[in-house]
Amino acid sequence: LLRCSSFKAVVSTQSTGVDTMLQIPTSHAHLHATYTSLLQMKLPCWEQLGAPYHLHIVISLLLTSYVSHLNNVPLLERKPILSEIQDVIDAHVVDLQASVSAGSDVTSALSRFKALQASFNKY
Repeated sequence: LLRCSSFKAVVSTQSTGVDTMLQIPTSHAHLHATYTSLLQMKLPCWEQLGAPYHLHIVISLLLTSYVSHLNNVPLLERKPILSEIQDVIDAHVVDLQASVSAGSDVTSALSRFKALQASFNKY
């Protein structure tokens, strides 16, 4: 059972939390799958903690980190990975644009995903 109190430290150390997660010996794909499953659960915790779009922001940071390290991925494997990431980014942009809230969290998350979309032009 997940409780809101479990997430209080995560919200307060947003970017540091992502940096820490990236140091764990697991793949970006596994981290992304974990955060995506949390997002899909639509837990009321994030709203109660005042950070309803925290998971969107964390996912954007994970994807940004992954894309910035694509040179470590063999060239033949990049196109399918980039295509999958582009689909994920597009889905998050649509989700955020459909949000009824227009607060700074939505704007921040949306701008992160749009910047990530723009970075795909070089690939």
